[in-house]
Amino acid sequence: MSITHNIKELAQPVVESYGYYLLDVNLVAKGGKECWIVIDHESKGVDVDDCSKISKELALIMEAHESIEDAYTLNVTSPGLDRPLSDPRQFLKNKGRTVRVELLDSEQPGGKAIEVQGVLKNYTEDGVQLTVTKGNTSEDLPLIPHSIIQHVYVTPSF
Repeated sequence: MSITHNIKELAQPVVESYGYYLLDVNLVAKGGKECWIVIDHESKGVDVDDCSKISKELALIMEAHESIEDAYTLNVTSPGLDRPLSDPRQFLKNKGRTVRVELLDSEQPGGKAIEVQGVLKNYTEDGVQLTVTKGNTSEDLPLIPHSIIQHVYVTPSF
């Protein structure tokens, strides 16, 4: 088993005990070894204090675990606005928010992406549906299949 897989198995129950779910584990070797644990919540944001508590608890567990021999700087974080939505729970949590969808366009040279922006109306296992506004009218687009979606980002409203 890979180190990433081992860390996921150790992190999952700790993260869930705080009411979050594990979104991703990334090992980065820049200037030393870093382990990034990305967590999210189904209905609210990620609390910084919870990240700190999870980090401390997980650091003790990882330090004691035999299959993780190398030392890592542990970072527990939320997905952030610059990270694309990837888990179905993220899509459901962000229904009603404005998103930017990057679509693969095989007609473009190099398969360049086309962008569509709208309000996330629906998410299914088959794709996403957006409501777009042009002038004073809103229109529901047909379901966009996952197979042609490259990335989906939440567009922050300030």
